[in-house]
Amino acid sequence: MAYSANQIRNKEQHREDRKAHNDITNKCVSENFRNPTWKHKSNDNNAVINKRLINNIILLELFLFSFIT
Repeated sequence: MAYSANQIRNKEQHREDRKAHNDITNKCVSENFRNPTWKHKSNDNNAVINKRLINNIILLELFLFSFIT
């Protein structure tokens, strides 16, 4: 089966896009191995914010519940 010029261009473009994606992925993976703590720090900050938010919601519920009873 012969490919048209457009199909060949699409295949080449897809190959270039996949290579660029793999380059970015490999860079991110290697950066994570060099500096593995950056992700954990971000998650720790989010955990503190989430815990504070949950505590505030609980306090608000207790406050509102005190008016009902």
